[in-house]
Amino acid sequence: MVNGAFVETPLQLLCAYEGLMEKGREDSIIYLRMSGRGNNDEQLVNVAKALDVDYEEVFFKAGFSVLNLRILFFMIRFCFVRYDYFFMGSYFSKFLRVIGFLVRAENVFYLDDGMATLMAQKEMERTGVVGNIFTFFDLPAIEGQTIERNNFSWLRKRFSYNRMEGLYFLGQPLVDYGYVTLESYCQCIMEAIKRSAPDRLFYIPHRHESDDVVSYIEGFLGVTVLRLTEPVELYLLKKKVAPRTIFSFSSTALITVNKIFPESKSVSFNTTYANYPHQGHLESIYAFFVGSGEVEVVSFGS
Repeated sequence: MVNGAFVETPLQLLCAYEGLMEKGREDSIIYLRMSGRGNNDEQLVNVAKALDVDYEEVFFKAGFSVLNLRILFFMIRFCFVRYDYFFMGSYFSKFLRVIGFLVRAENVFYLDDGMATLMAQKEMERTGVVGNIFTFFDLPAIEGQTIERNNFSWLRKRFSYNRMEGLYFLGQPLVDYGYVTLESYCQCIMEAIKRSAPDRLFYIPHRHESDDVVSYIEGFLGVTVLRLTEPVELYLLKKKVAPRTIFSFSSTALITVNKIFPESKSVSFNTTYANYPHQGHLESIYAFFVGSGEVEVVSFGS
């Protein structure tokens, strides 16, 4: 039997790589869901090429039916393969739930989907529909669940780093989604600039941030914008550089960068949020940051 994975985001792909390497199988395949959303597809392919993994692109955009002929033929072919270990992306993805129903595997594990893993674990506890998780979070297993720890050890072995430099602010589409005002967002970036002085602060936009917001930040605040076509974790690993400090709001990279580069410092800004759809989840993220001891949380205007 082979091992496999089905992912929808660059972070899920990094985690799938760790899981497949951990199982020691060379004959594995990773399926990449192409969604047509932002530059997510481009980053998925870039990461797959950088990691030199065997992958197949599966086009399934929002609004598609599983009865679409191309998808139907793929699923029929997919059902005839038996897997030992199979890793899947988001617990909340309707498409991946169909894949989970169809996959013939001895061992199935969900991958981390950012901070949504915390919400997924609570949902499993609430519903009793339990799935195994391969995670970089320190989570206690619930009854009937197997949790395996992702320490990013294979990525660290493959891309060993030899120096520490750079200060980075990781953007999030909070302004575009209407959760944080542009003024509050910029105030947090200005605080990061102050903490970084006299060194230069690099601003890395999220792949779903609009050009208008990023251009305003670049022009008004004078930060150096660094547009990546790959996850920040992979960018830093390829540069063989551990960042001195990573700033952001509730980005999962505050955890992952710290796991990969333990010497680096992570700083999270907790500002005033409005219309956030999962306020309880947001509060649990900041509580997790505080409890982890790995992320400094700065309340700014909240």
